[in-house]
Amino acid sequence: MAAYTQGEKGYVFNDKLTMGMVAPGVVLDNLSWVVTKTANIGVDFDLWNGKLFGTVEVYRRVNDGILASRIMDIPNTFGASFPKENINSEENTGLKLNSEHAVRLVRTLVIPSVPTTRSLVTNSWM
Repeated sequence: MAAYTQGEKGYVFNDKLTMGMVAPGVVLDNLSWVVTKTANIGVDFDLWNGKLFGTVEVYRRVNDGILASRIMDIPNTFGASFPKENINSEENTGLKLNSEHAVRLVRTLVIPSVPTTRSLVTNSWM
């Protein structure tokens, strides 16, 4: 009911003014939430006695059922536009590398460097 608005005019039923609800256009009954499927695989590494360490991740996320309008012509006499439907899908894939290098000055003093992050992400509509 959130998409509906209250009309400015009403109708008289049994000597009482009854306000109506106005639809924004053609309304679909079968709208649904977007469905998301996610996969993520990661590996932590630690090399040369803790001097180089970090994480490598590969991920994929697919969103199905994104709202969109169909691209079609409607005759002007129809009086409304096509409603939004769950017809689009989107896929995100990526590779992420986090690494850090630590310098050991003496046995007990370790100076960590600034972490480095590199990402490669692709986004495509299906």
